[in-house]
Amino acid sequence: AHRLLALLGKDPGLISEVVRLVGVTRDHRPEPGDANGAVLSDADLSTLAGAPEKYLAYTSAVRAEYWRYPDRVFRAGRLRVLRSLLESPHLFHTEFGRAHWEPRARSNMLAEVDRLSRELAEEPVPSRRPWGGAAPPPADG
Repeated sequence: AHRLLALLGKDPGLISEVVRLVGVTRDHRPEPGDANGAVLSDADLSTLAGAPEKYLAYTSAVRAEYWRYPDRVFRAGRLRVLRSLLESPHLFHTEFGRAHWEPRARSNMLAEVDRLSRELAEEPVPSRRPWGGAAPPPADG
């Protein structure tokens, strides 16, 4: 954002604010009194409050973004992110977000936590044996 806005000749103050706001979306925890950060954070998280089928499409897109990770690793990481967000007394920082998005977002996220937890519990733990089998490889000779 910084490089592109600078190339477009935008005001350095505007560039700094845009860069700062992009940073707020890393953890969605704007400082108290940061109205711009609160609005942007809520807008970014509003996807969590979509109808269940839209939320499912969103989670599929998240999984596709992290395609390099095996399912077990992805699920564990995603669960950490979801649980961290759910631990907060509020997901959203504006009154509008809390009133219009909070209940459905929590419901969607809790359903995803439940699904991921079940999938992790059902998934076999990878073998630590170098040959990957359940029994030792046959002896030669």
